[in-house]
Amino acid sequence: MNNYSDNLKATVDETLNALSAEKSKIASEQTTSQYNLYYAQGAELTARDKLSSTDDKAKTYCVINAQGVFTDNQATNLVSAVTETDTTVSTAITNVATASSNMQIASNAVALLASDVGAALNVATASLYNTDTYRKISDANKLINECANDAKAISLITLEASAQTSEIIAKETLANTQSLKTKISDLLASTQAEFDNLSALQVSENKDVANASVAERAAEGTLLNADRNEDAIGKAYNNAVCQLNHNLSVKVVSGCTFKLKFNPLPEKLFQYPPADTVVIPSNDPKYFLALVPNSKKGLLTPDLTSELFAESGMSGKDPSGTNITISTTRFTPVAAHTDCATETVATVIYAASTQSVDIYGDPIVKGSDYVTILYIELAMPYKQYINNYADIISSPSEVFVLATQLPAAASVTCAAPNSGADNLGQLNFSAAIINIPSSTDTPASVQYRAILIKDANQCLNLLTTRTETIRDGRADVASIEIQATEVAAVNGDDENATVATPVIEKPPCETSGNLPIYFNKDIALQTSPSNYYSVNQASPTPLPDVCDTQSGATQAQDGTENYHITIPLDGTDNFGEPLVNGQNYFPKILTVVDGDTSISNQYIPALSAPLEPITITIP
Repeated sequence: MNNYSDNLKATVDETLNALSAEKSKIASEQTTSQYNLYYAQGAELTARDKLSSTDDKAKTYCVINAQGVFTDNQATNLVSAVTETDTTVSTAITNVATASSNMQIASNAVALLASDVGAALNVATASLYNTDTYRKISDANKLINECANDAKAISLITLEASAQTSEIIAKETLANTQSLKTKISDLLASTQAEFDNLSALQVSENKDVANASVAERAAEGTLLNADRNEDAIGKAYNNAVCQLNHNLSVKVVSGCTFKLKFNPLPEKLFQYPPADTVVIPSNDPKYFLALVPNSKKGLLTPDLTSELFAESGMSGKDPSGTNITISTTRFTPVAAHTDCATETVATVIYAASTQSVDIYGDPIVKGSDYVTILYIELAMPYKQYINNYADIISSPSEVFVLATQLPAAASVTCAAPNSGADNLGQLNFSAAIINIPSSTDTPASVQYRAILIKDANQCLNLLTTRTETIRDGRADVASIEIQATEVAAVNGDDENATVATPVIEKPPCETSGNLPIYFNKDIALQTSPSNYYSVNQASPTPLPDVCDTQSGATQAQDGTENYHITIPLDGTDNFGEPLVNGQNYFPKILTVVDGDTSISNQYIPALSAPLEPITITIP
């Protein structure tokens, strides 16, 4: 029937679907913007790390080059000095050899003269003995013999001087010095070329840093714009739901519990009083809740909904109390609260004997996407009065997932490695023990992943300021506080456990510096296995799934357990870069269910609160 109610219902559905689609689109753009900012920051840090490394090398080569220039100058002076020495030594050898030869000639001449005087003495001895002539010749003979001996000694000395002078190896020294000068010049040319290359690389990498910084700022602006768009579409959707869909909303508490809130119909649907003689019957509305798989909500028409409600046999039934248990007959009576802020707690039962079902009669599956609808049955006298026998059916609520929030790691500390240890230290923390249903066919366990996020304060303070601006802007737009949200989630009071929009992390306290890298739970979930270090919860004693009962508890827990994660020597940070000696890192612990997706989809991961930075010391 194409009447006013049908047209209104179709218009409301179309409006909410359009807003929901736009909200999903903007949420997807926001997530993309978050990843883009995260990787843009990583690219900027990498570019700055490369530039810093190049600067360090350039400084080293600058010192080497300066020393090379000094050494080359010294070698040039040495070659000049050795060349002059070689010339002087060559001249000295020639002069000493000439002097030695002349002295040898003189010595031979004196010896010949001595021989002649000796012959004259022999003649005088034979014929002029003991005469004045003899005595004079004898004196002359003694004098010439002494002179001859002295000449011979001097000749020997000059020969020795000539021999020793010829032993000076000035030419070899000159050759070695020239060879040394060539090698030093080659080394200087090499260091100069490397220094020139590093200088050119500095210019290039400075440009890369500038480009990366521009890209990072652009990513920041895109994210801010996406945050504001997300806030705007969220307000538009919520206003539409409030005005057009009974303010119907669902907040998941756990895999078997959620809170329902809606505005009841007004007591009087007519805005103007009737004539005095006309009595308008009370509409006496009765409210029924049904869960619809998100994948099948498009198949649910008003006529089909009315048929399913008629088949359920729930017509005219009153709710059993303020809180409800999802029925086994498709529709569950629910009480309306005059106080619109009051919420109804709904419990889903997964026990085989009394299993809660959706509107199609299929068992409700934890970890799956659902929406809810309200079926409002009006009193028959009122229907007869308005001549419309159709009941009121709400549009589907926003999509939610029946999943349980995992406990976040707490009391995280870092212990330095022992002397001689083959690791860089150990992260210690505690967490609540949680029972995860697991079997041989569907193995699963709680896993804690430690991720080390570089403290970019040591790299660039500007990035910290920029990211803090993003956080402040995001906080102004969405008014979300991650720490309160996650603590409430662990306690089972998380009001936003299934909100698709990732929240922004609060930075650590001012004394420890801010966490400059944009990092949230969604990004942590995408961290490569090679960039985190994990430990699994020891399987606790098997406990029954509390959703099999009607206790309303969120999940069986039994105390806490302490965990230890070792940081290996070849460890990497969140970007996959090797850990740097002396660098500060912020440890984050991500809690997930590792195993079959049919089990892991039933749980919401948790990220530990911001912690004090730790300093990596590599032995």
